[in-house]
Amino acid sequence: YLHVLMFFYEIWNDTLFLKDKNMKFLKVTILAFIVVAFTSCDCLQHIQGVVVDSETRLPINKVMVKRVMAKEDSRNRAIYTDSLGNFEITSMTGGILGCPKISLSLEKEGYNKVKKKYKCCTGNVVIALKRQAEGKTEKR
Repeated sequence: YLHVLMFFYEIWNDTLFLKDKNMKFLKVTILAFIVVAFTSCDCLQHIQGVVVDSETRLPINKVMVKRVMAKEDSRNRAIYTDSLGNFEITSMTGGILGCPKISLSLEKEGYNKVKKKYKCCTGNVVIALKRQAEGKTEKR
C-alpha cells in the first residue's frame, strides 16, 4: 500500500496548477476515497446453533447446513450437524456498510427445506425443522 499512499501524498501536496478552492475540493475527495478504500471492509461472520425437530424438539443429526452466497464460490460448501444437532459456521466476507446478514439453507430427507437469515455474529440459534407430510417428497 505504500506506493498508493505515496501517490496520494504527491497529489495532496501538488498545488502548482490548482487554485485554493479546487485544491480544497480535491483534498476532501481524496480523503473520502482513502477512507472508503482503506477502511477494512471485512466482516468475520460467526453463527452456531442446534437443529431440532419442530414437534419433538429433539436434535436432528446429519442435517445439511449451507451458507448461501449471492454467487457460487468455495464458501458455499455444506456442513452437517453432529449427533446432537449442533453446527457452527465461521467465514470472512466483505461489507462496506456493515456486515451483511448470514443466509443459511438447511436440508434433511424427510423434512421441509428451510432458509433463514441472521444478523452477523449471531450466537446460539435454534432452528426447528418440520417433518414432511407422509408420501410427500420435496423437489430438488
